[in-house]
Amino acid sequence: MTVVSLFQLGPVHEEVSLGFCQALLKLGVDVKVWLHQESFNKKGDVYSYFSGKTQIDIRYHSTKLNKYAETDLLHKVLDDKPDLIILLTLQNTQTEYVADFFVRQNIRVAGVVHNNVLIRKSKVLAEAFNSGKYCPLFLSPHVKRDSADWNVNSKSFVVYNVFSPNLVVNRQSNDHIFSILGGVSWKRLAYDELMQAVISNKDRWTKRLRLQIVGGGADRALIQEIAQQNGIENIFMFSDLDSGSKMTSYSKYYECLSGADAVLCLPRKGVFNSVAISKITSSVPSALSFGKPLICSPELAQRHHVCSSSVTGSNLSDQINNMLDEFDAYSSYSHLNQAALVLREVMDDSNVKVLSQFIDSVHAGS
Repeated sequence: MTVVSLFQLGPVHEEVSLGFCQALLKLGVDVKVWLHQESFNKKGDVYSYFSGKTQIDIRYHSTKLNKYAETDLLHKVLDDKPDLIILLTLQNTQTEYVADFFVRQNIRVAGVVHNNVLIRKSKVLAEAFNSGKYCPLFLSPHVKRDSADWNVNSKSFVVYNVFSPNLVVNRQSNDHIFSILGGVSWKRLAYDELMQAVISNKDRWTKRLRLQIVGGGADRALIQEIAQQNGIENIFMFSDLDSGSKMTSYSKYYECLSGADAVLCLPRKGVFNSVAISKITSSVPSALSFGKPLICSPELAQRHHVCSSSVTGSNLSDQINNMLDEFDAYSSYSHLNQAALVLREVMDDSNVKVLSQFIDSVHAGS
């Protein structure tokens, strides 16, 4: 049986493994997963609602890797005798060291790329991808398109971070719930525009809309304060946070998302520059995994190829009102939900096809 190891060096991006696990299990692959213990300590079990959890071997490590020394951890990964190792991020010096170690053991290595800016800063890593030493796995078509200035490797693939959750939530509210996912950052995201939109639409939204903040962050308390000062606190709801890390656990994140009607993607502040364009917006795969329509800008919908499951507008106020109008015209399980589920299945099928081709090439020695 083919053995594929998924490896993450630090306590970030462990959610990227879900789409790989789902596709690899469909291919009958023996899946080993290595994640950092700190990710579990801060955010809980990323596989809490993944139906294939019992079919994969999950190991947690707490190693702080010295890039100049081979550690026991990397040798433990070798004990699984993997045919292929997929690094859940491969775009900095330390992860390049890990990839190089495994290549020197004659193991094929692929790595997830979701931020081209980091690759451009590393000439060594860009050359390693282009020479075929490692195979880049781009976490969205737009990320691959944005790599044109450094990526000339014909054996590069696009993968999608989507999975089919094993979770059913019974709704207790008649209001429409729009989830805003991720840590609250006033500086990075347009929360000022959001608060102004809520204040301006207070009368219209009070009895029909709840904006659910799913995440912690330094500015979460500021949102609560502004909401109370302007009498709009009943429009907002906030996910529970872990008492220690002050973050939303994966299980609570999934439960909130499952019970929502749509996902609202706040725009980044300022013009969409190269940094914003090259990064993957995590709200998009989360929404598709749970079959939820997106509320976003036209640019974001086009960039991620999710126009069929999105409602857009020229500003946040218009976007939210347009989605409310959609729900007035259709049942809560609307054509937008169905479009999101179709996109999820298309992306999952693409993951299976891509990984099958890649595994075949590994066995063929190409």
